[in-house]
Amino acid sequence: MNRLNPNYWIGLWILCYCTGCGPIAPEEYRQWVEDPDNGLVQHKEAGDYRYELQYRPLAYSALQHYGPSMQSAELDTYTKENGGLQYLELKLSPKNGKDLLQFGAQSEEDLQRRAYHFSYRMQERIFLEQQGQRFPCVLYHFERSFDLKPGRTFLLGFAAAPEKTGIDCKVIIEDPFLGSDRLSFHFKQDTTPNFVATR
Repeated sequence: MNRLNPNYWIGLWILCYCTGCGPIAPEEYRQWVEDPDNGLVQHKEAGDYRYELQYRPLAYSALQHYGPSMQSAELDTYTKENGGLQYLELKLSPKNGKDLLQFGAQSEEDLQRRAYHFSYRMQERIFLEQQGQRFPCVLYHFERSFDLKPGRTFLLGFAAAPEKTGIDCKVIIEDPFLGSDRLSFHFKQDTTPNFVATR
């Protein structure tokens, strides 16, 4: 690799932080989590749909909640209150660009049926597997959108304590309603960087 290339030094700097050389700033941490190259954001296509699933470490969720000026005490409080769950965000959209609720609906009844499924029933079709155990989705929020975006976002929480070090789990979606019997997303990350919260 050409060491005069600035990307070399950026990558080396990130690697240094990710392997324990030191903490990074909150915004850099957010960018790290959201970068698909780091394994916490995965994309798949199956049937008529596109899936984007993002693993949300607890510190990342706290940062999204409080913002980049989050205090250390706020991070500690958030961790204590939410540390028993693992969180993910699912973005689901039809491949043809149509609205998720209206896709395939031929009547108002079809539209209501799809809205009910995505609001309630799909929760029963999503699981997290960790260390040979399967955990149900206990926190489920379907974000109704009133903009022109075809996809919808689902916030998911599973009653499985996070690994003490690193991340190693699978998220399974078994929903025939979506035309696919089983989809599996494997999140494995031996180390994640730390960031400095405001004192």
